[in-house]
Amino acid sequence: MCTALKKELKAVHMTYADLAQALGMAESSVKRMLARGDMPLSRIDAICRALRLDFADLARRVADSQPLLDQLSLEQERAVVADKKLLLMAICVLSQWTLEQILGTYRLSDAEGVKYLAQLDRIGIIEL
Repeated sequence: MCTALKKELKAVHMTYADLAQALGMAESSVKRMLARGDMPLSRIDAICRALRLDFADLARRVADSQPLLDQLSLEQERAVVADKKLLLMAICVLSQWTLEQILGTYRLSDAEGVKYLAQLDRIGIIEL
């Protein structure tokens, strides 16, 4: 996700200093945050707003840049079959559905969608 955010920053000619100002942070904190890649979804959302970029578009770009999985590990398989909604989200995401398509089709809330995307990221099925 951080690689995609950095590409978007370059594409719109926004510096780390510009982003730091938009987020109300120090430039060094922005650099550290993007280098580590460890940030909450609320921070990613704030960066998307500063870039005037929809989170779903960013997620789509990340998904498009990743090779598709052809096999799950046993641990990943156990995790997704233990939760029907997580399994549904995994199937949809791996089938290249947008978050809007998933939420609209299956009547999941935004919070649920983000929660399941984060779980899929944690178990290594997708990378946010």
